[in-house]
Amino acid sequence: MNENKKFLGFSYKRIEDQRFLLGKGRYVTNVHLPNLHYMGVLRSVYPHAYIKKVDVSDAVHQQGIVGALTGQDLTKLTKPIYQWYKLEGLRTANVYCLATNKVRYVGEPIAIVVGKDAYCVQDALEKIVVDYEPLKPVVSIEDATNPNSPLLYDEWGTNIMLEHAFSKGDVREAFQKADKIIEEKMSSHRYYAGPLETRCYVAQAVGDELFLWVSSQQPYQTRTVVSQTIGIPEHKITVFSTDLGGGFGAKQPTYPEESLVALCALKYKVPVTFIETRKENLVSMHQAREQVHHVKMALKNDGTILALQDTVLANLGAYLPTVGPGSVIIAAKYLPTLYRIRCYEYKVLGYATNKTPYGAYRGYGKDAANYVIERMMNIAARELNLDPVEIRIKNIISPKELPYRSVTGGIYDSGDYLACLQKST
Repeated sequence: MNENKKFLGFSYKRIEDQRFLLGKGRYVTNVHLPNLHYMGVLRSVYPHAYIKKVDVSDAVHQQGIVGALTGQDLTKLTKPIYQWYKLEGLRTANVYCLATNKVRYVGEPIAIVVGKDAYCVQDALEKIVVDYEPLKPVVSIEDATNPNSPLLYDEWGTNIMLEHAFSKGDVREAFQKADKIIEEKMSSHRYYAGPLETRCYVAQAVGDELFLWVSSQQPYQTRTVVSQTIGIPEHKITVFSTDLGGGFGAKQPTYPEESLVALCALKYKVPVTFIETRKENLVSMHQAREQVHHVKMALKNDGTILALQDTVLANLGAYLPTVGPGSVIIAAKYLPTLYRIRCYEYKVLGYATNKTPYGAYRGYGKDAANYVIERMMNIAARELNLDPVEIRIKNIISPKELPYRSVTGGIYDSGDYLACLQKST
């Protein structure tokens, strides 16, 4: 059997199923270490506010509590969260694991408490007093573009977090020659992954080494971010990726809590765990897909696509180092998909707002690309009085054209998309 094809066309049993069916899966909450302490997080109740003062004096004197930290403490103990993700056109900001002077979304971590059990930690969190100065929230893209709206990051001088553009082919000429021009606005709301297992972490310091158990899709990235953020050499950190109770892309980034449990284990010299509640998960796990596409398509009367334009506006929430903004560019880049479109231009604008930070979610942009282009194909068929299948056959790339490089650079190297379309209809 050809080595490269031995998995194609064959069905294989999943090797992990028996273990899960017998209840032998091992998750972070199955990691029980002697003298395990619990970390709790106090989160912002405001979407946008200055922090005038955080008083943890009553919290640290509660029975069973070993310590508490605020954002101001972290400015002395750690660096800002390591900005591992680089993207052209993306504005970044120095953000600590706990808010320092300003909160920018409901659920943003403000302070942490470490204690002997989850109950005393919760009691201590309720003793923390935060003096807020509420600010007008920037919630929508319309808010973000309003010149009278406050800035989330003063150093930017704008609420635009992401700017990216592309153009290839003579798009203007193609639209001038078109028999029909179709314009459409398409919106996608925010998505929340909602894994059965919330975010959970355990950290243990042994000598000068750190051991970290994480519910994460990116353990190697976690090691790098934690190392750079709290200042421990990477070779001194061992990360264990346990069984994952759902991730869907939302457990791809390294969250502030991963560095925080590591810091607490080192500072208080006890193993520390963080187990996120469902309420915390709803407000602080990254969300995705909130974007608006303003699309224009130029066609001949026979259904041939001459050109395509797209302006994508994305609501990116508050800034955190995450791959989420890249998915908006992917959505624009792959909009032509497998259709023979040689003239295309797009512009992506991502706005900072007082919503939960924008992260990855299943499909990572290609879902949005498919959604938009296929709706446009249906609208075009209706406007030109053509069969929806026939207009696709008119524009779809054929096996003879493979390998085919799309207008934005993506390579289609195999497959028979026309046959798939015909078989499905």
